[in-house]
Amino acid sequence: IVDIQNHPKADKLYLFKVDFGKTIGMKQIVAGLREFFSHKDLIENHALFLVNLKPAKIRGEESVGMTLTAESPDEQFLSILHVPKDVELGTQVHFTGFVSHNEEIDFKTFEKYPLTIKKSKVFWNDLQLKIDGKNVTTIDVPDGSKVK
Repeated sequence: IVDIQNHPKADKLYLFKVDFGKTIGMKQIVAGLREFFSHKDLIENHALFLVNLKPAKIRGEESVGMTLTAESPDEQFLSILHVPKDVELGTQVHFTGFVSHNEEIDFKTFEKYPLTIKKSKVFWNDLQLKIDGKNVTTIDVPDGSKVK
């Protein structure tokens, strides 16, 4: 996340400029995180994004992806999914033993594959999410938290 602005038409939204590396480039993401995170918490963060999500206009601003967070079961706390800082920007994540697909999807398709937190790691069923052979992690949310 290289730049953060408050959304001009929504009190709960940020506009992120995110560097996804040489292959993907710089993209804008609209994120509903203002209630949970300050600019300082997010700037230069190596977070995880869904970038093959169908682009959408959110309150007049285009978003070409989604910030992935873990939400506590009581829906009172969010945690960013962390990518190790030594992983190259734009590196694709995958589930251990599962072939990833790059085609564009809509949000309803994303919801068909519920991701959960187990011991600070991200899972779909029993398959762990990895990036460049390393764990994608989160902090401060209990097991069973949902990724949204």
